[in-house]
This record gives sequence, C-alpha cells and structure tokens, in this order.
Amino acid sequence: MTVYIEYVLFNNFIIDMSLLSAAAKVTRLRIVGLRIFIASLIGAVLSLCYPLFSENGFLIFFKILSGILLSFIAVKENFLTTIKHFSVFVAFTFLFGGCMYAIKNAVLLPEKFDELFIALEFIPAVIIFFLTLILLKIIVKTNELKNFSYRCEIKLSGKNFFADGFLDSGNAVYFGFVPVCVCDKKFSETLKKELSGASLSEAEEITINSFSGEKKTKILLNAEIIISNGQTTRIYKNVGLALTEREYKSRIILHGSFV
Repeated sequence: MTVYIEYVLFNNFIIDMSLLSAAAKVTRLRIVGLRIFIASLIGAVLSLCYPLFSENGFLIFFKILSGILLSFIAVKENFLTTIKHFSVFVAFTFLFGGCMYAIKNAVLLPEKFDELFIALEFIPAVIIFFLTLILLKIIVKTNELKNFSYRCEIKLSGKNFFADGFLDSGNAVYFGFVPVCVCDKKFSETLKKELSGASLSEAEEITINSFSGEKKTKILLNAEIIISNGQTTRIYKNVGLALTEREYKSRIILHGSFV
C-alpha cells in the first residue's frame, strides 16, 4: 500500500485537532488554540511512525503513549483531569475510526484503492469539523444562556440575596412540581442567618439522591431567582432552595429545567 506522507500529515492533523477540541468541550476544559495546534501537529508527525510497527501489542502501547502525550500538551490541567480528557479523546477516536471504516465499506472501495481513500479521507473530516463549528455558533446565538456560571439574584421572604450559580443539567430535584436549586454550605448559612425564624420554621423536608447516597435536608419554598447573562434576563418564580452542608465551587446549583 502506498502512503502519501503529505496526506497522512494533513489528515491526522485535522482529525487530532477536531477530536482533541471535542474532548476538551465534553470535559468542560478551557480550549487553548495554540496548545491544541501544537498537540495536533505532534500527533500528525507521530502517525507517520505507525507503519513502521507491525500490528501487535507494541503498536497499541505506542498509540496509547502518543494519546496521553497529546492530552498533556492540549490541556493544562492536573494529572487526573488530563487522563479524563485522554479517555474521552480515545473514545472519540474509536467512534471516528469506526465511522470512516463504515464509509469506506459503504462505498465498496476495493482494497487496491486504499491509498486513494487515505488521500481523500481528510475531506469529510474537514467538512465535519467546520460544519460542527458553524452549528455550535448557531446554537450559541440562539440560546439565551450561553455559559454555565451566572451571577444570580434570589428573592425570598422580602429579602434579596446575590450568589454565583452553576447551571447543572443533571439537577433534576423536584418538590412536587417545584424545581429545587441546591445551596452550598456557605450560602445555606447565609440564608439561615438573614431569614427570620418564622420563615425557617415553614421549611419543608426533602430527600435528595446523589452519588453519595440519600440525604434529608430542609427546603425553602416560594423563592424567586433572577439570572442574567448581560443581554438577556430570565426570572424563575416558585423555586425551592435546598439547604445543604456540602461544599461546591458555586454557591447555588441551579435546576436543570433552567437550561
């Protein structure tokens, strides 16, 4: 089989850049264009070494080490976060490879034209990459809430509070039909300190299920939450606030229905 070096370099560069960026998006890591570019360039060069090895365990080991190296270059995070990024990157690599293999078989390309497929493989990769970017831009423009972290105003029992909120699509806690936002320990203590005893005495009890198990906690009802991204403001009424003893990066975990 003939290998066209320039096609292999360009092909793998585009694919690595797309998959490394996608893995960073999924793991919610900040994408640094220069780091992704350098990692993709190194990945393209390393791909030229693959034909030098036979299909054995050493080649697989070499590819794994290459992938870990690319993740360490692409994202500037701690070891565990980088390994998480690498795992997603590997998963995307398998999915993309399977997709390209399916396309190859779908068009019934003869084996003798494998080198032609390598030469043309980058075309759908480039198209998919740029179409994805365009689609993401459209989604961002049409979605009023563009980030996950917001400065929130909470109105409860005639008082106003301000806190940093995190929009978590995984928060599906309801008290009846009332969406429940989860307050961290510090914000819960603020609410307990500022609210009157009468307001706290009216608090209901709710059981929250999480990875650490079930836990009963107090919930304050009839709260109003105002979320703004600087351009658009959303107001949510009749919201529940669960008071917890847990520490979060944000003071309040917003309900998934707010997305």
